[in-house]
Amino acid sequence: MYFVKIYRKLKEILISKYSCMRQNHLYIFAFLFLLNLSTYSQKKNSFGEKLNLYSLKLDKFLGAKYEAGVAILNTGDTLIGVYEFNDSEENFRVLNYIDSITMEKKGYEPREVKYFFLDSLVFQPEDSKDGLVFMRIILSDKLKVYLHKHYTTTFTGSKVINQFYCEKPNGERLIVSYDGVYPFNSRVGKFFSDCPELYKKIRNYTYGSQDFYKIIEEYNDWLKNK
Repeated sequence: MYFVKIYRKLKEILISKYSCMRQNHLYIFAFLFLLNLSTYSQKKNSFGEKLNLYSLKLDKFLGAKYEAGVAILNTGDTLIGVYEFNDSEENFRVLNYIDSITMEKKGYEPREVKYFFLDSLVFQPEDSKDGLVFMRIILSDKLKVYLHKHYTTTFTGSKVINQFYCEKPNGERLIVSYDGVYPFNSRVGKFFSDCPELYKKIRNYTYGSQDFYKIIEEYNDWLKNK
């Protein structure tokens, strides 16, 4: 209750003194101040836990989706804070960072970012049929696998299709599309045919589209043991 009174008083002061600022920025500023007060005594919490708490409260407070994260830019700068992440097409072309001081939103394009973390997920820029976009890293070893959410629009409406980009050490690539018509076993089998045992499992339908993660793990293990 004490913190609520402080929040209300702070909001009144900010609105009266900084009326030129956007009202939602004032709310965020006051809310951030309140959050700092409420977490001040929680010294055992890690920095990541505080960021997650902050982002979760922002979700409820602003009615939008935010994630705590870290971005490494191509300039060498590191941005630690909160990112807007609404799982929309724009999120794979622009990473929106919320400045903790000014509360301003700044967008970073894939060409400006090396990689970034949102909670336990890692993304980095990769070339796709849609151009340079952010993709989620699924596997980064001998075999590299990225997840791209491809948005498509037809006369029946819009939908998102999960596409997995697989890349062998020699640079050979395969796009595995979960669109309902992709010939999974024939194309995936051919791509991984240099591993005879795995190829056999795919071609005789021991492995199907629901076993994609097993397939990539088994192939990656085979590469490492060659």
